[in-house]
Amino acid sequence: MAAATAVTPFRGTAQFRGMFSEMWAVKATWDPASAAAGAQTTSDTITVPGVALGDMVLGISFDKEVAASPLIRARVTAANTVVLAIISGTGVTADMASGTLKLVIGRPAF
Repeated sequence: MAAATAVTPFRGTAQFRGMFSEMWAVKATWDPASAAAGAQTTSDTITVPGVALGDMVLGISFDKEVAASPLIRARVTAANTVVLAIISGTGVTADMASGTLKLVIGRPAF
């Protein structure tokens, strides 16, 4: 499990012209598990206080490079919980070093 080192909630209607009623900027240290060639891992979770089912992960950033160029996916799966997945679509195992993960999460206002 990754520990969020910084979670900043934003409230109001200024974000995306009122499309989101709340937003979270999340920064966490993440040491992702390896994803075998052509496989997916979904073992990592991040606790983000305040998020709920229906909230959207709008953006993902990770500061480490990897030769296999895997996809990183994140989604809110329960209250306060974001699950991370690594998908290695190539013939190479995706094995990334520990680094800084950043997420932007929004709660649709509609």
